[in-house]
Amino acid sequence: MMPYKLKHVHSSISDIESYLHFDDHLIAINKPSDMLSVPGKTDLKVSIPRYLEWTSSIRQAIQYVGEKASKECLDSLEKLAKMNNVPRKEKPFMRFLNRTIKLNDDDIMQEVWDAISSTDVHYHKVPLEKLPLKMQSAAEILEHKHGKIYQVHRLDCATSGVLLFGRTDLACSELCRQFKSREVLIHKLFTKL
Repeated sequence: MMPYKLKHVHSSISDIESYLHFDDHLIAINKPSDMLSVPGKTDLKVSIPRYLEWTSSIRQAIQYVGEKASKECLDSLEKLAKMNNVPRKEKPFMRFLNRTIKLNDDDIMQEVWDAISSTDVHYHKVPLEKLPLKMQSAAEILEHKHGKIYQVHRLDCATSGVLLFGRTDLACSELCRQFKSREVLIHKLFTKL
């Protein structure tokens, strides 16, 4: 099968060399070395997941707003600071506040978001095309281009090779099951350069 060449979306997110397979259920790409498989690191020298930067911003917001914030805002920030699954984008964040913290007041919810945003200067809020190339993951690039995708497996950043993503939840579940039960023949060849 001839690889399908990726049409450039943006000069900084065109580092996926080629699609090996693309259909309604599966994407297989040739991941180059030095590209992340999935989002995570914001500093390639230090392995700090992006969600920890966000958690740090929440804790900073508590100190930053201090007595200027309402009691409800401070209480919500305190609760959020104890969690590590807080969404980093505004709309999912607002839904999270409503469902998880049981906060229903739109003004308070906005106050909480603004408090965190005012202290947050980290990369998780930066649009993909503005992220430094070394921080862009194959998963983010493909999701930017094709919509929701599902991670089947990972490759280390320094490793090149075939990387699979499901395009549906069902396809991903089946591929993961096959990997786990070793129904898929995986041949690994490591070459030191």
